[in-house]
Amino acid sequence: MRNYADNLDIADEIATLEQKVDQLRMNVYSNLTRWQRVQLARIRSSIYFGLYPANDGNFVELHGDRRFGDDKAIVAGFCKIDTETVLIVGHQKGRDTRSNIYRNFGMPNPEGYRKRFV
Repeated sequence: MRNYADNLDIADEIATLEQKVDQLRMNVYSNLTRWQRVQLARIRSSIYFGLYPANDGNFVELHGDRRFGDDKAIVAGFCKIDTETVLIVGHQKGRDTRSNIYRNFGMPNPEGYRKRFV
């Protein structure tokens, strides 16, 4: 049985289609209204800050302020990107009721802005 897929060189076609997709995406996102941008930001399935450090094995999280406690709505820590060590800070709220309560519905307290290295 002859396999026709072996004879086809589709890399050029794929590259052309990827460029077309990128151009269409830029056209769509550049013509959004303010309300459409807000709706995009509120999509539940979108990537949130907690996924970035979780995917990186060298994230060292900062906790607490040595006086009161740790605020779960603000996540901060050191991470290595390529050869540079950087501090990343993010605002995080939950995805369901339990995690929303744990993260205080994304509303930080004053101690959330005072993190320390443990």
